Amino acid sequence: MPTPTAEQSSIFTSGSEADEGPGFRPAASATPTNTRIPTSAPEPTETAIATATTVELEVESTPVDDVEATETGEPDAEPTSEPTEAPEEIDEPDGDADRYVSSGDVERFEELRDQARAGDSIYGPVSGDVIEGVGVIQGIYPEIVTVNSYFRATFTNPDDMSVPYDVGFGIRHIEGNDQLRLIITSEDVWLLGIGDQPAYQTGNAYGFQSEPGEQNLVEVVADGNTGYLAINGTVVAVLDLSPSAAAGDIWVAAGLNVPDILSGRVSTVQDFEIWPLP
Repeated sequence: MPTPTAEQSSIFTSGSEADEGPGFRPAASATPTNTRIPTSAPEPTETAIATATTVELEVESTPVDDVEATETGEPDAEPTSEPTEAPEEIDEPDGDADRYVSSGDVERFEELRDQARAGDSIYGPVSGDVIEGVGVIQGIYPEIVTVNSYFRATFTNPDDMSVPYDVGFGIRHIEGNDQLRLIITSEDVWLLGIGDQPAYQTGNAYGFQSEPGEQNLVEVVADGNTGYLAINGTVVAVLDLSPSAAAGDIWVAAGLNVPDILSGRVSTVQDFEIWPLP
């Protein structure tokens, strides 16, 4: 892992006391996560359930009618063994979409999401452009305090995708680098770490759209030590949130991973909204 420079080791803040309330503004300084993304996506840390693949077993047997008569001209002989039974059918996944977590996890995500959205949101929906820059995380900072929540945002990819692109959330943000930082990249990888530290959990960002101008809806549920990540309507990962149970802010930004930053690149965040959970 490369050693962060002094500029990359500066403290993350969400603005000064002079800022005019919560909303869209650049951070005074930042510590982008200095985690290099491998050229191929790593395997998810959780066990993927390969429900979309069925196994076909070929059973060879000789039909009774095809057994030739013996040279003596007597009728066809009876088979010496019972025909092999056909293998049991393997259950196929519900619906047409692949499933990357258990059906129970999908049901839990949907239960918590619906429970949250049954009430009023505590922030948003808010939209705005975010600009990448080394040493600066420019994002949207609500300045709320919550532990358990459901939140979502739609990201529009920038026109210039010559350098890998990433978006993400700060979860349970207290101050400085005291937050859980979730990053989703155009190289189909997601990473979860504490502030600017190396990611402690990674996986495949299934279904993330990586072409210029394409959009991605990212949804997250934070429920105690467990979180759920959904990309474009599909739950792709169960998150380990146990490193922080603190009540804090939730922010959204782009250009969180140093190797992915292209200074001045602009992308759009739409309908960033947060709902509380009990």
